Amino acid sequence: MLKIIEQKGLIGGLNFDCKVRRESTDLSDLIIAHVNAMDVYAQGLLVADAIIRDGRLEALRDTR
Repeated sequence: MLKIIEQKGLIGGLNFDCKVRRESTDLSDLIIAHVNAMDVYAQGLLVADAIIRDGRLEALRDTR
C-alpha cells in the first residue's frame, strides 16, 4: 500500500485474494470474505498514509 501511495495510484494490477472462513461456497460467506478482504486493503492504506506522514521511514531510508 505504501508503494501505491508513493506512485500516486496503481500501475499494473493488484492481487485481490479473499478467503472464506471455512470450506464454503455459500453466497453470504463469499460476500463476507470479499468485504473483509477490502477492509484489509483499506486498513493497509490508512497505515501506509500514517507511515508517510510520520516521516521516520523516509529518514531511515535517507540515512541508509
